[in-house]
Amino acid sequence: MQYWKSDLDRLLNDANVKDTSKCIAPANATERICFDRIGVPVMQFTIFGGVSCQEPKKNECSECGVDASGL
Repeated sequence: MQYWKSDLDRLLNDANVKDTSKCIAPANATERICFDRIGVPVMQFTIFGGVSCQEPKKNECSECGVDASGL
């Protein structure tokens, strides 16, 4: 829940949870994302369980779509 600052309303009103989980800030972002309420970076592997890529990576430097079986 730290991706959404432990605020259920923020999670429920997130326009794109997948982009949030990839740490992609929306164009209108007014604060840093992927940091908890006290400013500590939040890593995907500590939040999501059973993480895998939805599609193969294009190359070693490319990101993949995150698919997780648990939160």
